[in-house]
Formats: sequence, structure tokens, C-alpha cells
Amino acid sequence: MSYKRRQQLLFILLTSFVASLIIFDLAHNVIYNNLMNLVLLFIFGFIFLLDNDLKLRFNNFILAYLLFTSFALSSIFWAVDFDLALSYSLRLVVAFVNIWMVYTIITHYKIHNAILYGILTGAFFNYLIAFGIIHVNYEIYEFGRFLGTEGNSNKLAKVILLAIFATIVLLSLDTTNKYFKIYLRFSILLSLYVIFLTVSKKAIILAPILLLSTVSLKELKLKNIIIFLITAVVLIKVFFTYMDFSYLNGILNILDKRFEGLFHMLEGGKGDASSGERAYLIKEGFNIFMDNPVFGTGLNTFRVFLGKYAHNNYLELLVDVGIIGFVLFYAIYGIVFLEIKKMSKSKLRRYMLIMVFILLLMDLATVSYFNKLILLVLLYIYFVAKNNQKEQSYE
Repeated sequence: MSYKRRQQLLFILLTSFVASLIIFDLAHNVIYNNLMNLVLLFIFGFIFLLDNDLKLRFNNFILAYLLFTSFALSSIFWAVDFDLALSYSLRLVVAFVNIWMVYTIITHYKIHNAILYGILTGAFFNYLIAFGIIHVNYEIYEFGRFLGTEGNSNKLAKVILLAIFATIVLLSLDTTNKYFKIYLRFSILLSLYVIFLTVSKKAIILAPILLLSTVSLKELKLKNIIIFLITAVVLIKVFFTYMDFSYLNGILNILDKRFEGLFHMLEGGKGDASSGERAYLIKEGFNIFMDNPVFGTGLNTFRVFLGKYAHNNYLELLVDVGIIGFVLFYAIYGIVFLEIKKMSKSKLRRYMLIMVFILLLMDLATVSYFNKLILLVLLYIYFVAKNNQKEQSYE
């Protein structure tokens, strides 16, 4: 098999694997993601044996996650619940193998954009569900909020934020097909619509920030402004013609209550049930952390004390693996940031800085230390930033 054929095969498999992380995320579907993972691992192993030039690649990013995984695995020896700590430690081992394999593949075959195409494929599947074009055998709404393939509206909103990032990066590349760019521009609107359906406070705030990072006053042209205005008028007309306003009012009422609760909590009140619960978890979790500040209580044991995970990656890590594990994990972000800082000033550099900033903000309301999709996005950013001077198409 020629290098070109191997490259094409691995691009398809890597795209499919990343997409499967989104499409088959629910517990009763995860077997399909695991099968896709095994297929990619098997094909990688087969090609590794055939290609004498293919060597396992190592870097600071991989090393940092290995150190974090090793420390988390060692936490089973002092964990308050051995089985919980062990089960999640093994998930970290699998995640480490995945990112090491993917980094080796994208470095040797230069197929890093497969990660972005995989995210867009998974997001597209959720667009189809949202518009009722395809039907699935599981619940896609809960309390009026769209769940999609994630079974959780906030998780889905996070995926769609990643899809917006993938979109703006691919739009900035000269190598992206011009016809595909038409779809990419349209997909931004689809992404915003799905985020609206999720009623996720985080995503509704962060999506505009991400999109504003693409705006440059120096690049504004009269032609683009006219096209934007015409498109906006047409979309508004279509919206008011076909939109179910009873459904829209329901979404708006949910959104109003969620933000009202958030603002009430920020003003010193109790806030809504969700905001109040998160505030309680932060307060109680911090007390648990102060009792075990250095080593923590063992990976995934936050729920032993409070019955659920922390909904906050910073707090989850501090309680579970203490200051040591916390520093080891966020060293990854430090490594990625340093590589971005070395890039020449460009649109791509700006997009990546904003995306890393958004991921850090999202960690205030989600647990991500074992999330393969987030890790792959960080790996993609690290790879592109490190190879920026060699990647002429990104200039």
C-alpha cells in the first residue's frame, strides 16, 4: 500500500473515530465508538508494522498527560473508593493511548485536519436530528432542552462550540474546497440554532465571543457587508415564515428563567435550581479539598462525598487528585499556550488563543480531564502551533 493510500485510509478512519465520539456518546451506543476505536488501533498497528519510517512520536503534551495519568492511577492506593478510582484511571489510560496514537498518525501522515472534519461530521448528525430529518430511538429533549446525541444539553452545546472552532479554522485555510466553504458558512447558523435549542448559558455567552474573534475591521469589505445583510434579511424572512412560535416562546421562557436565576445568584441570592446546586457543590467540595489538599481522595471519588460529580473540572481535580494532580493536568494547557505564543501573529493564532481560553472557561461548569474530544482538540492546536512555520497554508 502506497503512502498516499495509507494517508487517505487513516484520514477516513480518524475522521470517523472523532465523529463517533459525538454520535455514539450515550451509554447504550458507546459500543460503536469502542469498535471504531479498536478498528483505528488495529489499522494503525498494521500500518506501523508495514511502514518502517513510522515511529511512535513523543512530545511535551503527551508527556504531561502521561504524568497526569500515572499519578491518577496511583491514587487508587489512597482512594476512599478503590473501584471508582480504578475505573476512571483505566479510562485515562485508554485516552492516553488514543492521543499518543493520533499524534503519531497526524505527525507522520499530516492528516491533523481529520480531527476538525470528525467534529463537523458529529455536529452535522445533530443538525439532522434537530430538524427532524433523521430519527433516533432515544430521547432528544429534556425539560424543553435539546439533548441530541449527548444525552445532556450542556455537553451538546460544548460539542457545537468545538464545531464552530473547526468551522472558522477550515474557513481560514486556502486548501479548503471553495464549495465546502459555502456549507461551512451556513453551518455557523446551524450551530447557533442548536446552541439556542440547548438553552446552555455557557454556550450562548461563549459562541459570540468565539465568532467575534474572526472579525477584523481591516478585512471588512463593502461586498461582504452587502452579502451579509442580504443573507440576514432572507434568513429572517424564512425564520418568521416557518418558525413554530409556540415552541420558540417555550425556549425563550426557559432561557429567561435560567439567566434570571444566574443573575439572582450573582447578586447574592439562591438563583435557580441548577445554579444553586453548583454553588453548593463548590462550597462543600472546597471543604473536602482542604482536608486532603496535596494528594486528594482518589480519582472520581468526589461523588462518594456528595453523590455526584462536581460539574467543575478544577474542583473535581482538586478533590480527587489534589494540588499535584491539578497542576499535572493543567500543565497541558500551559504547554499548548506556550506553543501558540511562539506563532507569528495571524488569524489562526487568534482563533487558537480564544479556543483555549473558552475551554478553560468551560471547565468551570464541566468535567473534562478524561474527555477524548477535548484532548484531541488541544492536541490539534498544539500540533498546528508547533508546526506553524512549516504549514504554509495557515499563513
